[in-house]
Amino acid sequence: MDRNTERWVFIRSSVASSSSFIKFSRLLIRILFFPLSVLMISLQKNTFSLNCLRNTSLKLKINKCIVNTRNKDREIEYIKNTLKGIYVSDLIIKKKISFSKLNRLIEILLISIRNNFFSLNKVSEVYDFIAHYDESNFLNDYMFYLSVDGVTPLNRALALKFFESKKDTARLLTHTNNFKTDKHYTYNFLPESYSGRVKSDFIKIKGTPWNVSKVANIERKFIGIIGAPERYRLFGIEYWLLIDLLRIRRKNFNIKLRLHPQAPKISYYLLSKVLRFHVDSEENVASFVSSLDCLVMTYRSTMVDFAFLLNTPVFLYQQKIGKTQLNQKKINSIVFLSGRQELERSLSSVLANSQEGKAIKSEYFFKDKGLPSISDIILNNNV
Repeated sequence: MDRNTERWVFIRSSVASSSSFIKFSRLLIRILFFPLSVLMISLQKNTFSLNCLRNTSLKLKINKCIVNTRNKDREIEYIKNTLKGIYVSDLIIKKKISFSKLNRLIEILLISIRNNFFSLNKVSEVYDFIAHYDESNFLNDYMFYLSVDGVTPLNRALALKFFESKKDTARLLTHTNNFKTDKHYTYNFLPESYSGRVKSDFIKIKGTPWNVSKVANIERKFIGIIGAPERYRLFGIEYWLLIDLLRIRRKNFNIKLRLHPQAPKISYYLLSKVLRFHVDSEENVASFVSSLDCLVMTYRSTMVDFAFLLNTPVFLYQQKIGKTQLNQKKINSIVFLSGRQELERSLSSVLANSQEGKAIKSEYFFKDKGLPSISDIILNNNV
């Protein structure tokens, strides 16, 4: 691939930051892990196979779609809820012991170095996938490719191959923040539960990221907290948010934290064992939100939409979330925090109202009737 395409595939390789210290730290961590990663990829090779994720009747097997979920429950559920009536195969990656050829090793190293010492493991997956594809053309039988978000290197490599073959490619998104239309993706889909403003070239479709039938009828007694992860955030949330939580916990607020899937592995141990917070690690989205008196977030995600669905009050830090990211009717269902000192006061007010049976009630429900399905759009060209 040419350099422009390579930069597009490895868009996540950027170490850009407004802080020079953070930028330097990110690059330093990659360089420190580089020698060990070289040893690993020199002794391993990636192999690929296809696993049926959603089956249909034999007559529909011509309508075949390929995905790459990496066995993530969130992505699998989202795909199953939206790709009905389509035969779906999941691209599975396995490692096998194999001495790497010298030219393979050199190419992977050069690609990584050109892209800020990006993960050699991720680079090797893309390299081996393209080599496997060129040798076997094993995706020829598939009509289109779909990914959730579509930002990982392997997802982009898949999109690239379908794009070059003049086949349809699509992204399933949960929101439009920081996402722009991309020539490599024919369609950009949003779930019917999305409550923000729908930008042009984005299409709302039938289905949600979660199985609403799993909503648990349990007592609401927690304040749910979700922060944004970064590799340098060892606790998996912003450090200033952690200070806020330690302060409000002394006021006997019952806190339940949920870590983002990209949070460092050590975050769960530090929060639950060292700081003794209640940290949700296994609960599904429905059970988590069902147990909350209110939800506090520092970034916009699909959790906000699910909270609307369950009439759960939502707090968003205004310095992180712009009101333009939500449609006007939903703004009245949200408490925007203009400063960190406002959290304790706002929580006290909402919880007091909740105990009096006056909890803030959002008016969210699925108003959009007759939305097209992915099948309608891609197979029948009905937008």
